[in-house]
Amino acid sequence: LPAGPRRKFGIREEFWPAVFTHLLRPSVSDQAFVRAEVDLAEPRDIPAGTAQFAIDGASLGKRQFSFAGRQGQVYFGIDPLVRGQMELVSRQTGEQGFIADRQTLAWEWRLEIQNSSAASVRVRLEEPKPQVRDERITLQPTLDPVPTETDGQLLIWRFDLSPGAKQILRTTYRLTAPKEMILDTGLR
Repeated sequence: LPAGPRRKFGIREEFWPAVFTHLLRPSVSDQAFVRAEVDLAEPRDIPAGTAQFAIDGASLGKRQFSFAGRQGQVYFGIDPLVRGQMELVSRQTGEQGFIADRQTLAWEWRLEIQNSSAASVRVRLEEPKPQVRDERITLQPTLDPVPTETDGQLLIWRFDLSPGAKQILRTTYRLTAPKEMILDTGLR
């Protein structure tokens, strides 16, 4: 190569079939993180290096990238056109039972997912599942809609969101515990 300005050369171009998902965790952030789940016909081994990331021709910047194998996830960063907000609708406390021997707490949350883009998006919404660590505590959740899946620590909703549409979810938790018990209800 002759001396002078930097030059770029295309070495290889491939099209990878992928399923794109917007991951949202409204209790942590209102941002949506775009990831692609890749399932290739043959394994690839791409060594670590700088890659230019783009979605639909819009540049997202340069970051480190590497890939090995047939299946994996590629993270593209934040999509500013998809947002998830969480709002505390109500928080109530009280006493119940014979001569008020129990304490009760109730929280109602409203989660709103907004798609301001011109294309439909596939959403994966994750929220922490409340953990009860004492058998004397009773927790009654009301989740609308019901999560698509759950594991030991997460509630997960999966849905498609049309352009310009919004999805509203409501979560209500009612907790009952002995009156003398000191409760740690977490950061929220």
